[in-house]
Amino acid sequence: MKHRKLRIAWSVAWGVVAVLLVGLWVRSYWYLDQLTLPINRGASITVGDVQGVLIIGFMSFPAKWEVNQMSTSRWVATDSSAAERPSRFWGGIRHQKINMSAFGRTNETLTKIYVPLWTLTILFCVLSLIAWASFWSNRFTLRTLLIATTLVAILLGLIVCLTS
Repeated sequence: MKHRKLRIAWSVAWGVVAVLLVGLWVRSYWYLDQLTLPINRGASITVGDVQGVLIIGFMSFPAKWEVNQMSTSRWVATDSSAAERPSRFWGGIRHQKINMSAFGRTNETLTKIYVPLWTLTILFCVLSLIAWASFWSNRFTLRTLLIATTLVAILLGLIVCLTS
């Protein structure tokens, strides 16, 4: 069996990520954790988890570095968009226009991607096991190359669609 140590390292690394994600998933039912990162002067990203869902937000306005934590019950009581959130089982995408005329800015947008944590946990479990699959080899066929190219094209298309 070639590259046995590499396969073990691959499996352990993705397995650890999956276990940490399960811990985050359980914690998300009691606490909202949120991290806001500025990208440049005109945009920022926010990442948070609440009630079993990872929320990734792309804002077209600047924000400061910020780390927030609050109880989930307080967040549900203060969140005005609670009724508009997608399903915790399927996730989804929401695009909002924000009125920031008090700050001298208009037509600001906020796009939120909701990803259920159970899907990420399953993804990382599969990644930890894929190195041990019998079809895994050192060579790639043309079919594998075309499938990988198609998946990359779809991913880049989604990124362009979300940013425009």
